[in-house]
Amino acid sequence: GLIQGASARSALVAGPDTWLNPDMLRFRTDEPARHKVLDLLGDLSLLGARGQCGVPVAHIVAYRAGHELHRQFALELLSAWEDGAVEWVTG
Repeated sequence: GLIQGASARSALVAGPDTWLNPDMLRFRTDEPARHKVLDLLGDLSLLGARGQCGVPVAHIVAYRAGHELHRQFALELLSAWEDGAVEWVTG
């Protein structure tokens, strides 16, 4: 998506084939993938706010995911838990 108020000084900008401002990369060229993983972990950790253990212990594959898909997934997990199809591990 597009970030309002972002600029080439505050965000990594991708062109068709390369980074338009590669000096913004703090780690390696996989920084966008790392960011996506952290977004997913952070969004799923919000499950813990409802008295659950937070991030599920599971193998999760997310393709072209974003915050909206993470939200939908979290709602599905909560629904499965309420139906008794998922157990939360505590401790």
